[in-house]
Amino acid sequence: MVEEDQLRQSARGSNIAQAYGEGATATVNTFNTVLTPEQVRDLAQEDKNRRDMLGAVRRRVDELLEKTVNKDGELGLGFVEVPDALVRLEEWSRVPYDVPAVVPAGTPVLSVFEKFGRHLLILGAPGAGKTTLLRKLARALVEQAEKDGHERIPVIVELSTWATERQPLTDWMVERLRQSYRVPRKIAEDWVKRNQVLPLLDGLDEVPLAYRDACVDAINQFRRQNGFVPVALCCRVKDYDSIGQKLELDGAIAIRPLARADVENYLQQLSQPLEGVRQMLIRDATVWELLDTPLMVDILVRSYQDLPAESLALPGGIDEQRRHLFRAYVDRMFQHRPGSRYPRSRVEYWLTWLAQQLFRHHEKDFYLEDLQVDWLSQKTRWCQRWAFALVVGLVVGLGGGLIFWLVNGPLFWLGAGRGGLVKETIEPVETMHWSWQRAVGSGGRLVVGLRDGLVVALGVLGVQLVFGLLSIINNGLGPGKVEQKLVPNQAIWASLRNCLICAAIGLVIALFLGLLFLGLVGGLLAGLVFGMNVGGAAFIQHFVLRAQLAFEGFAPFRYVPFLEYATTLLFLERNGGAYRFRHDLLREYFAALIPTRDGASN
Repeated sequence: MVEEDQLRQSARGSNIAQAYGEGATATVNTFNTVLTPEQVRDLAQEDKNRRDMLGAVRRRVDELLEKTVNKDGELGLGFVEVPDALVRLEEWSRVPYDVPAVVPAGTPVLSVFEKFGRHLLILGAPGAGKTTLLRKLARALVEQAEKDGHERIPVIVELSTWATERQPLTDWMVERLRQSYRVPRKIAEDWVKRNQVLPLLDGLDEVPLAYRDACVDAINQFRRQNGFVPVALCCRVKDYDSIGQKLELDGAIAIRPLARADVENYLQQLSQPLEGVRQMLIRDATVWELLDTPLMVDILVRSYQDLPAESLALPGGIDEQRRHLFRAYVDRMFQHRPGSRYPRSRVEYWLTWLAQQLFRHHEKDFYLEDLQVDWLSQKTRWCQRWAFALVVGLVVGLGGGLIFWLVNGPLFWLGAGRGGLVKETIEPVETMHWSWQRAVGSGGRLVVGLRDGLVVALGVLGVQLVFGLLSIINNGLGPGKVEQKLVPNQAIWASLRNCLICAAIGLVIALFLGLLFLGLVGGLLAGLVFGMNVGGAAFIQHFVLRAQLAFEGFAPFRYVPFLEYATTLLFLERNGGAYRFRHDLLREYFAALIPTRDGASN
């Protein structure tokens, strides 16, 4: 494995792209190892995958930082070191707690990360800016990796998803790369196996309490098994204190609460009319306790700017004040953007349902193409199966002809409804490439088909020949490069594109052989079924699911325009093809509401 990595790094330094572009039959790296044209092409594709991934991480982080509250850092966050939060392996005991060292104001988070050997835990209160620090660290690490091919690829992943399967972190990282970044499984497995990924783990506190100790143990095991790979992660300070296990890291910092002077200076810098806010803070000093994080300061400013002091008041009790302030924020956002085609009651209802589903599935990012059947209630999932089967039957009927449909359609519908093309998980087919190894591996079906066909009859031989050839093509095609999600629902539309491409290939083969053995109707059917297996079924199942969610009132059928509208209201933020609530506390606020058909209320 070490020799393979040295070969890759050496080849990168030999200008792979130039050697490949010139059509060289072979090239020699600095270890005097002759590379074949196939190896040159593979290494060039690997290098491109790495550059594409780094570009995707940079775009995602830049977009999110652009939308971060107080993104310019006017509030001047400070940190303190928290050594007693960790365990050092050489001592196998907690690092003794002494006087916490204060990190000088303005110190870049990358410098702190490097100081502690690239193993860092970031602690803080809700809304303190932990995720923002992690994003800034990711951007700095991307810049390093773009300049130095030896540096690992930094990837931000949400730890909340670990609780769903509770896999070893190696397997979980592969799934996160595949689902969150759309990295083909083979490439993701290779990167994780060779320690090419630098995990930036967000939200240890969002792992359910019952599994947090196990999650910390999985992180520690992952680092031991992978040569103590660099890692950074975030957690709310109170939640981390409740975990029995401690992380085996070299450094931990806690974000200090904002001081009153910091907030006062910040409010004076802003250009918005905030006299009412200042008067409220003078009149009610208890509100200052609420303003100890950048998020709550931002929510206060957005909710109460331009309003007279006499109209501003917060009820007693910090929890009640926080709920009241979020309600004021929601009210103000609707006031700033009137005239929507969506009634406010429906918007709140749909956002409440979405927030609750994200919590239920331990997700922060919402990819429209990741909607699954288990987002439906248990008692209505059967409707989705049979509706899908009906649509597939109609599509095949249109392709196979009216007579075929009248004779065989009901049987096809029954078969699809009971199993067939219906899958428990909707799996889009986004990218494809050809693999002779997989194709040859599936050639056994063709051999068996030929054997059975010779024994039975020439007609059966034709059927087996057609479907055997289509099986070889189907298995030979597979994902081959990193594809990034730049627009919502990209994977589903890519599945339709690949379905049509493969259906066209299948139709040509099926028509050529089908006219000889199956007839026109049989040939058309073979091509359509082939296309269904390569993206078509996922495309249909996705939109049938969307239709059922709309019918049951949980979401609009045209979901993207609604998500974009919620983004303009500053409830959601979009990054590429993903949407997430603007902050976890806002997601918690909506998830805590009781959804009703006429609107959401506490």
